[in-house]
Amino acid sequence: MFFYFQAPRADGQGRRHLWRYVGAGTRDVVENRFEIARLIACPPEEPRYVGQQDVFVLQDKAIDHVLPAEREAEARAAAPTTVGPIQQTVTETVKECIRRRTVDRDKAKTCLSFLGQPMGKALHARLGALYEGWGAKKDDKELVEAIHTMSEQFGKEKSSRGPTRRLTREDLELICYEYLSC
Repeated sequence: MFFYFQAPRADGQGRRHLWRYVGAGTRDVVENRFEIARLIACPPEEPRYVGQQDVFVLQDKAIDHVLPAEREAEARAAAPTTVGPIQQTVTETVKECIRRRTVDRDKAKTCLSFLGQPMGKALHARLGALYEGWGAKKDDKELVEAIHTMSEQFGKEKSSRGPTRRLTREDLELICYEYLSC
């Protein structure tokens, strides 16, 4: 049986769309949308089937799967992210620049915040080139200015909103359900 729920986003902006497929015989729950789309796809002329399953039992099973999965996703999002080795190296260098008082402290703090965010290979390569350039000249101000510019271009703003609201059973709005017969 297929269930489609909507719920408010944790930050209050918009709605989430939650799909679940519950196997009537096994009670296994599938949450992968591509797999569910494959399971529920049928031609328009295919007749509808109304099964003998207890919809409410299967709906409870789907909800009991959604809530812990959402809590786990919240925990993963709140967990500290790992940073690449070049980020760690440059972070320590910027901290040393602050200790030496050779750079603007506020800009350096912005750089440290930026360096603590996850980055892709392209930004790692740019950081590596900046660090190599700094190694040749030892110009602290130039290094911090360049990282500050990168943070303005590529930095992710921290959410200034208050704590997010946890998803509850009452938040889930059942949009539709469908029996599937294979």
